[in-house]
Amino acid sequence: MIVFWLMSVTCSGSCPENSALREALTCLHNLTNGDHSKVSISPADIKQTKSFCENGNFQDSVRCLRGLHSSCRDPVKLEMLKKYADPNAWEAGFNRLCHSMSLYIKHGDCIIKQNAAIQKCVESKKDIEVSSNSGVTYNFNEDEKEYVEDVCGYFRVLNHCYSNQIGNQCGVDIQAVLSDFNSGLTPPICRDFSFAAFHSAGSRSEQSAITLFACVTLFLAWMMPS
Repeated sequence: MIVFWLMSVTCSGSCPENSALREALTCLHNLTNGDHSKVSISPADIKQTKSFCENGNFQDSVRCLRGLHSSCRDPVKLEMLKKYADPNAWEAGFNRLCHSMSLYIKHGDCIIKQNAAIQKCVESKKDIEVSSNSGVTYNFNEDEKEYVEDVCGYFRVLNHCYSNQIGNQCGVDIQAVLSDFNSGLTPPICRDFSFAAFHSAGSRSEQSAITLFACVTLFLAWMMPS
């Protein structure tokens, strides 16, 4: 399950100041499953995901993100927003999952059974700790490279562990569908991100902890659906 905890859940319609990713994630506010303090996206939760497809929740998120892009008139800030969230990629990932619902349901039990193994895989990546407690704040103009490494490292580990486990245990067809879903949410700036370079980067890798905290805190958790 990907969980995005939101300190403020709004679609402000303005250009982001220092956290384009944070602003983009507010467009996932309608995927809260009743708890509006967080966004919960779990492809392992079949019933919930099916309802998001049928009720248009995913498309609402895409429209919100497109609205952010169209309302941002500052070319520099718009370019930054585009680095972290692409509405076309979101839509493609969501549509792939929704259009493959029968395949998704068919493999549902297998997907759920991989939760523990995926969690173990993520935890074994000792260079990364994504926490919901406290963490690093960024002067974005000075620390953009560091921030990108943190964000892309998080998404890279998620996609790596998820794709390998699902592919090996549940088959390449459903792996492709769910990889597209996860890839759609992955910031465009991370598409050419080097995993090897990330693991060799700096003192924070030596400390075995990377914590992202910039009004929105992201953390990864896997659990059985309710």
